[in-house]
Amino acid sequence: MWPDNETDIDLLGFEFLVDELLVLLKEPRVLPVTIGIAGDWGSGKSSILKMGARQLRAEGDGEFLVVEFSPWRFEDYEDVKAALLAAVLDAVRARAEKDPDEDRKTKLVKLVKRLILRVRWLPLARMGAAALLKAHTDLTAEQVALMTSPVITADLEAKQEEALKQLDTEDKPSAEVATIAEFRDTFHELMEALQVSALVVLVDDLDRCLPDTIINVFEAIRLFLHVPKTAFVIAADHRIVQAAVEHAYPEAVKSDPSIGTDYLE
Repeated sequence: MWPDNETDIDLLGFEFLVDELLVLLKEPRVLPVTIGIAGDWGSGKSSILKMGARQLRAEGDGEFLVVEFSPWRFEDYEDVKAALLAAVLDAVRARAEKDPDEDRKTKLVKLVKRLILRVRWLPLARMGAAALLKAHTDLTAEQVALMTSPVITADLEAKQEEALKQLDTEDKPSAEVATIAEFRDTFHELMEALQVSALVVLVDDLDRCLPDTIINVFEAIRLFLHVPKTAFVIAADHRIVQAAVEHAYPEAVKSDPSIGTDYLE
């Protein structure tokens, strides 16, 4: 009897699927790209990811930077969107620190540090006012309200940055990456300079997550990480993901019942 665990050895006759996946990931003209591997629980999706990761890592001279991420493992402990960003940036930083060109290495590490500082604030911005005040007693109640506001506007972001100046310089994010657009631009610059053919992020266990977590993962990919030289492979039961989309946009479903299917497409 075989154990019901994922494997990086093809015991299921899935080699042809892995080959098709690798053809897409190795073609620069299609990047950036998001690829879905759809199937029921236990159908072998995780094994396809494992086999693909093994073959990508076997490419010469670290040509592909592979990040394996399971949002389900972070769901009960921290902000999943921040966890995904942190996993990607940690992998990029590790690669950047091995760059043999000292000037390029300095630039890469600086860019990564700026982005990591910003990511560290994502979970903090979702903390309750009491917890935030406890962690940083030098913030006023008004500043805490600004920092935890669920509605972000240009004016509010400027006030948030002013509030952040009250904290230690080492902990506050750079004003240059204060917005989503600027975060994305900085990440774009980072990926252009990084000496890899592609950053490949393999997302597994998404269909084990709650609807809000599923949407947060998609938002992190779309808003922050979808730049040249990136590829995302998402393994999930498409029915569960579709249901999560419909749960997140109930009003849209009323006017268009196919919204879940269209979102996935």
